[in-house]
Amino acid sequence: MIGIRFERLFRASVYLMLVMASVALSIDSSRDNPTAMAYPLVTLILSVWAFQQVDRGRISGLSRRLGSTLALLSIPLVFAEVRIGWRYLESDLLVLALGHWLLYLSWIKIMMPKSVEDDWFLFLLGLVIVLTSAVISQSDIVGQSIFLWAISSLAALTLFHLEREAARSNYPELGVNLPASARIKTSDQPYPKIFDRPFFISGIRVMATTMVMSVLVFLIMPRGDNMRASRRPGSISRHLTGFDEEVKLGQLGEILENNSVVLTIEFYDSENNKIMPEGETYWRGVTMGQYDNGQWKRQNTVQGNLPPRPDLKNTIRQKVRQEPTDSTVVFGLRPVIKAESLMRLRWGIQFNSTDGSMYRRSFANTYEYQIYSSKDSAAPQPGETPLSDSQRELLTSLPSNVKSELVALTAPIISQVSKTDTEAQARALEAHFFDPSLYAYTLEQTRIDSEIDPVLDFLKNRKEGHCEYFASALALMLRSAGIPCRLVNGFKGGDWNSLGQVMYVREKYAHAWVEAFVSSGPDQAPRWITLDPTPANERAESVAQVGTFQQIRQATDFVRYVWVFYIIGFDSERQYRLIYEPVIALIREAKAGFFIIIEAVKELLNGTRRISDLVRFFSAKGFAGGLILAATAIILLQLARGTMRRLIGRWLATRRSQTLVTPGIAIYQRLESLLGELDLKRSKTETPREFADRVGRILYDRFLETGLEGIPDLVVDAFYQIRFGGITIDPQRLAIMDDQLTALEQQIRKRSDS
Repeated sequence: MIGIRFERLFRASVYLMLVMASVALSIDSSRDNPTAMAYPLVTLILSVWAFQQVDRGRISGLSRRLGSTLALLSIPLVFAEVRIGWRYLESDLLVLALGHWLLYLSWIKIMMPKSVEDDWFLFLLGLVIVLTSAVISQSDIVGQSIFLWAISSLAALTLFHLEREAARSNYPELGVNLPASARIKTSDQPYPKIFDRPFFISGIRVMATTMVMSVLVFLIMPRGDNMRASRRPGSISRHLTGFDEEVKLGQLGEILENNSVVLTIEFYDSENNKIMPEGETYWRGVTMGQYDNGQWKRQNTVQGNLPPRPDLKNTIRQKVRQEPTDSTVVFGLRPVIKAESLMRLRWGIQFNSTDGSMYRRSFANTYEYQIYSSKDSAAPQPGETPLSDSQRELLTSLPSNVKSELVALTAPIISQVSKTDTEAQARALEAHFFDPSLYAYTLEQTRIDSEIDPVLDFLKNRKEGHCEYFASALALMLRSAGIPCRLVNGFKGGDWNSLGQVMYVREKYAHAWVEAFVSSGPDQAPRWITLDPTPANERAESVAQVGTFQQIRQATDFVRYVWVFYIIGFDSERQYRLIYEPVIALIREAKAGFFIIIEAVKELLNGTRRISDLVRFFSAKGFAGGLILAATAIILLQLARGTMRRLIGRWLATRRSQTLVTPGIAIYQRLESLLGELDLKRSKTETPREFADRVGRILYDRFLETGLEGIPDLVVDAFYQIRFGGITIDPQRLAIMDDQLTALEQQIRKRSDS
């Protein structure tokens, strides 16, 4: 296999790392600054240009002075971006502008000849850019970009070391400080087969070790209990269509073709065990009460409280992470028994006693909370006020221009149902929309007759539409029959990830359904029931078509789950539960077990306890914990002893080398000192013999016909005999070597004077 020149491979890896950093910074920022997505393209173009022109020495690139001037001139661009954000985009772009400034600096460095220090500076810029992107957005696609950046940067750092060694092998007289010219003109190829098996094995081993150590440090490092959300609305939120105060019929369809994640949910039973939800999940959001010509308005909000319930048995706990939006809606399964925020904020979750919905104070960052819901989804919502006369009037009202036609459409459907059984009437109307010969599901939003109400147009002409049309039509038909009802906007279902045992609710799962206030007879108390007239199979097929890479969704969603809950969401509470709590429990078990064993041994020695009693009091966990602690203590003791031995050995060797310097050793030290004046220094990876061979060739080139090129070999031979052979060198031989070193010193002085 033909190898690739190291300096080119390394340079390409650095540029790839910077491109991935710019992608992570810009990919989720275009909502705030439309020009953000242009920055990765600029980084890519400049990288290709520099790779072809500057790094190959075809042109000199930017000078240091010009680069410093451009860096200073880039500072006003930060202030301009912040000012434009406030004035025209109505966004706070300070953090994004600072991230862009870091990109400006990386662009300048890209266009310059690069020394080792410049490469380190580029690595540092890439790291800070990625950290800035993590502050701006915590979405899954940004997390994936950061993961790719981490892989590319790790590869670049590995090649960085190899590239430096390759350049130093071609320019040994330059030592550690390699100028850009030396690195660009490297013509030799010390590693002709870079992509061979040993290289891959070594790279994988280094990457695995680095990642394991990083994960351990990340998990164990104590975390503070800091607030994880801003109280002030920021610029990173996105608008969640369909959950405003007023919703125009058809608006919900705008997000039905969007694959972005809205909710990430973990489910737990009463015993705090992770479970998988059963059946379809209806994530209730807002209710709409008033309708007029294709426009729905939300019901009034009356702040109330959920009645306290200390017993949370037979409940399903949902731990929810809600992505940044500008909506105040809090989603959960009905009926809600308890709701609490997991953020340290001044205001928690608010409860609307009018319709049983929930909301929060508006802020744009990620919101984490948990909901306890009853397993009986048909149970009444605690804390919801009974339906008043004014509310009944609102929830049965119809515009005058549609009432008569709706009554005419509804009457034949419920004519065979008892008028006192309003629940049966509601079920009959719901079933009416399941007839595939009458209605069909589609995301297209066309109108046949724009002169009439859009719901009437759907019922009489189109007979096809998405969930919002089906739910609106059922709600108005229920009202025409005198049944109070409300439209509900929320989400239905989600993508279940079996690897992470977590559900992802995406925007495409947005759904509208109906809640009707019915009774099954004159002697039965009325109650709220859920009605969903949308054809389920056709909707499921439509949802499945939204999004790409469906085959690898399980893997990508699991990566997102790890990123969301165990990286950016790995707070002190989760760390304590996953790391510290099991360790503390194990220590307690070990402590209790040791005490029991000690007491048992004492009583056994006293003859007061039988063997069966010992077995009964023996703690298996405590014994295992004791063994682990003992093994850990032994390992730490051995490591400490080994470290002390090495330190003491090095100290004694240094003392011996300082006190026992023989004449032969002194001559070798004099040789190294003289060669140091020629900037010829032995590297840490070079033996004295290799050093003598290398400098002998250099001395031959520099002091031609002086006969001094053989001095290093003579001195090193004597050094080896003394140091490793224990041989005493003849004084006459030492005098000859000393005279030759004096001649070499005179040549060096003469060369420096000239």
